[in-house]
This record gives sequence, structure tokens and C-alpha cells, in this order.
Amino acid sequence: MEEKIKNIWHGKIKEEYEKILIIPVLKPSPQFMVCPIGLPGSGKTAVMKSLSEKFPIIRIHADQIKILLKKYNHSIDFAFTIAGKYIKKYLEAGYSIGIDGDCANPITVEKILKEKEKYGLKIIWLHVNTSEDFIIKKLSQINYTWGIYNDAQDAIKDYFFKKQLHQNLNFPFLYTFDISKKDFPIQIEEAVKKINAYLRSHQERAEALPPPFRPF
Repeated sequence: MEEKIKNIWHGKIKEEYEKILIIPVLKPSPQFMVCPIGLPGSGKTAVMKSLSEKFPIIRIHADQIKILLKKYNHSIDFAFTIAGKYIKKYLEAGYSIGIDGDCANPITVEKILKEKEKYGLKIIWLHVNTSEDFIIKKLSQINYTWGIYNDAQDAIKDYFFKKQLHQNLNFPFLYTFDISKKDFPIQIEEAVKKINAYLRSHQERAEALPPPFRPF
């Protein structure tokens, strides 16, 4: 398994994915990671695209990695492992990260918390909690030629399978989105204000500490 992932990581997928990554000029302090929780079709990409335009973060998009894996006849099950390698690479370089994918899986959460501990990250948990009716309608109408699902039935089946992971969520969400609402741009602005306030508060605390104990 490890050898397989190593071959994927050093192959054409890495080369192609690097070309579409947008690397910001700034490396924010405190360093942070934006982690959305949301079911398939809930609008995580809409949220993360908007936030990546507001903050200097590298958006790691799990679905784009899945598409490349399918293109080169690899299992899409490797997507989050490959995404994790990109996350580590850019965290080590001092960048902040936005994960464009569902972070509800306990294994994913464990990895995020390990990175938090290692790099002193501030973790921003976001809930993309769009109504089920809206999601099912959306999944029923998508053109599936782009590669992750075979058809609408496949996508809806995956939605209900993953819904089990989203029962009794216990995360300190900084903001909750519902992209079915007409005020989505306002939701983004509200979230930006909350994220800025959260990061600013941690920056101020760090600056108030004596130099030997300053975490950044």
C-alpha cells in the first residue's frame, strides 16, 4: 500500500495537480487550517473557493485529486492520503491550508489534530449544513461526465452512506453555512469577519507573551 501511494505521489498526478494549485504570496501568522464538515453536494467547494479568495490559503481539493486518480486508473480511495501529503508539504513550508473536502471522518480528524500539534496551527472548523432536499435535487441534476460518480444514483447512494458520519457532530464550529439560502454572499462575509476575529485574537495573545514563550 505504502509503495503504491509513493508511486502515485511521484508520478503524473503530482505533476498535474501542482500546476492547478494557487500558492499565495503571504504566509499568515498564526498559521491556520480551514476544515469544513459537510456531506456530498452540500456546497463545501463553493464555501472553500470563496474563502480562498478572502484569505491567503492553499486550497487542497480532494475531488480534483479523485478525478486525476481515476484518469490514471488508480482507486479514488487514495485521494485523502494524497491530499494529506500536499497538506504536510505546504504546512512545512509555512503556508496556511484550506481543505476542500469533508473532514468528518475520525481518521481525518485525528490527522488534522496531529498537524495542529506539530505546527501549532489554529484550526477553523466550518459546518456546511445544507438541507437534504436541496442536496438530493442538486445531485439528481449534475452532469456526471466529470468523473467521481457514475451517475446521480451513485452520488445519492454515497450521500446517504456518508450521512452516518454526520450524526451527532461534536465540533467547535466557528460558522455554519447553508448554500440553499439566497444570502450565501452574506454568509461568506459573516464567516470572514468571524475568522478574522478568531485569528486576530490568537495573534494578540501571542504578541502579549514574553519572547521565550511565544508560539509563533
